[in-house]
Amino acid sequence: MNYEEIDHWDYRLVNKEVAEEETVGIHEVYYNKDGYPVACTENPVRVVGGNIAEALREVNLMLRACDKPIMYYNDINNSGG
Repeated sequence: MNYEEIDHWDYRLVNKEVAEEETVGIHEVYYNKDGYPVACTENPVRVVGGNIAEALREVNLMLRACDKPIMYYNDINNSGG
C-alpha cells in the first residue's frame, strides 16, 4: 500500500474469517481520494484515550460504524495495511 494515496479513514464494521469462523469487529478502514477503501487494520481496534472524554469520543466514533454497511475484509486491499 502506498501511504501517500490515503486521503481519510473511519471506523467500520468488518466481517473477517478467523480460525475458520466468521467474526465482525470494528476496524480502521483507510480510503483513497476517490473514497475507495484501500486498507484496513488486520485486527479490530480497542478503545483508548488519554482520559475519559477522549475514550468516550472514540466510542462515539465507533458507534457510527454500526450505522454503515458491513465491509468484508477480503474485499479490501490489505497489502501493507
